[in-house]
Amino acid sequence: MGRGRAPFVNAHDWKGCIAVALALGACAPTPRSSARPDAEFLLVSDDSTAWVRTSADTVVVQRAPLLLTTLDQRLVEVYVAEDAMNFEEGSFLVSRVFRRDLASGDSALVFADSTVLREAIRYLRAHPGAERIEDDDDTPPDGRAIESSVTPLAIVGPLLSVEVHVDRSVGDLGTHDTYRATLDLATGRRLPLSQVIPSPAASATLGTAQQRFAEAVTLAGRREGPIGKAASRALAALTFDSLSFSLSRDGDSLAAVFLVHDEQVIDEARDSHRFALEPIAITPPLWWAQARTSLPRRMPDSTARFDVGALSLDVRYDDAEVATIAARTTAGPRPVTRIRGPLRRVIPIGDLLIRPQGQWRRALARAFSEAGYYSEQVRAASLRRRARPTAARQTSL
Repeated sequence: MGRGRAPFVNAHDWKGCIAVALALGACAPTPRSSARPDAEFLLVSDDSTAWVRTSADTVVVQRAPLLLTTLDQRLVEVYVAEDAMNFEEGSFLVSRVFRRDLASGDSALVFADSTVLREAIRYLRAHPGAERIEDDDDTPPDGRAIESSVTPLAIVGPLLSVEVHVDRSVGDLGTHDTYRATLDLATGRRLPLSQVIPSPAASATLGTAQQRFAEAVTLAGRREGPIGKAASRALAALTFDSLSFSLSRDGDSLAAVFLVHDEQVIDEARDSHRFALEPIAITPPLWWAQARTSLPRRMPDSTARFDVGALSLDVRYDDAEVATIAARTTAGPRPVTRIRGPLRRVIPIGDLLIRPQGQWRRALARAFSEAGYYSEQVRAASLRRRARPTAARQTSL
């Protein structure tokens, strides 16, 4: 907020604002030996991004429900949009993943589940005179329905990993399936592992994954009693899918996490239509050396660490997955902010890092302002302290 304007504080948030004021420190000037370095960066969690600017005596934090990344040094928002197509005897819900360039405002389709689209086309061919229904309530409960939902899992370098859930139903009967996909953000292509790493290394990794899946089936069958037999049968009913994987950081290595899956009848009593294997370290591509600097490092004490140029950030989580971020200084940790986690990436920003120069800051500010309308639970507060500049803060509660 600008100077001279009364701070806006929700009546239920006064305790949080006092906590923020205490976390940002006392009123006395900070000794230079414990000062935070000047830095500007984005902290990205699963459902929001915090824009953080630090200096010796000031921390400015804005937060918005945006999933941001960089592509070719440009700031890009990744978002999921749903499109419903309802007819008298069938309904189809397609979830699509888009990327939007913050500076130009242009959006491009990255991914849409083809299963729902194929079913919708098949339905229209069988019912050429079918008319769309705008109101979901008019759809008969015993009609055919198929819908997909997409959850972004991780952005590693230029690649986006997602998890896709597909439900089919006819009346009270239905099936569901869950798989993963790794996508090229630039082209929107779903990539096999052989297009992420060299083919020989990809073949070896697939062999390791299939072996581990077979071992999991065998191990489940060794458990005594009916539980072990049921678990072994459930795993053996799944199918290894070489395309169903996501990427993550495992130590200092790039890892592939395969999700074994199959379409199964919906059973509310159990959820056994998918099984995630342990991460498998893979041969890193050329872009990994740069990409891993944006991902958290797991420390021996179960904390995480981000390195932003001269600034090192320590991240500690409480039982509610709220992260406390502190800057490491020669005189000990200096508080920066708190944000609901888990934190996935840090993106250093500046005129030498982000294009187009002279435009990205305005585009970022516009995106954060517009994102305030995405949710009715966004609140803004302005805190004033003696001997320090105003610290503005935007928090999603």
